[in-house]
Parts: sequence; C-alpha cells; structure tokens
Amino acid sequence: SINKEAKRLRALIKSLFAEYNETSDEDYIVSVSVGMAIVSGGDLANLHNGYIKADEELYEAKKLRPLSVKKEKTLGGNK
Repeated sequence: SINKEAKRLRALIKSLFAEYNETSDEDYIVSVSVGMAIVSGGDLANLHNGYIKADEELYEAKKLRPLSVKKEKTLGGNK
C-alpha cells in the first residue's frame, strides 16, 4: 500500500542519516525530521490539505528527535 511505502521511505531516509553519523568523524550528528502526506486528485484543496498534514507530521517527528547534536565521546574516540 502507499502508506507502507511512505513508512519504508521514511525509514530508509533515517537509516541513511544514521549510517552517515556512525561513520563520520564530525563532532556532531546530522538529523532529519520527515513529514509525509498522501495526496490524491489534482485540485489545490487536496494539495493544501496534504501540505498541512505533512507539516503536522514534521513537527511531531521533531518532538521525538534528540535535543543535542553533539556526539558523545568514549575513551577510544567517537561512539
């Protein structure tokens, strides 16, 4: 279904960021918040409502992200 595909795409995007952060030598992490909505039909009302739904999901996702972007250090270097 389309909803499964949207969830799969969100998970893929987040996994790519996680992989980058695990292999990066930077002192910070890069994060992403993703909001998605499925829009059908071609009229502007549907598009506008889809935009509002995606924006709401984006802010819900932002609430779940870590507040700090600084990587934690271990004795051997970056985590």
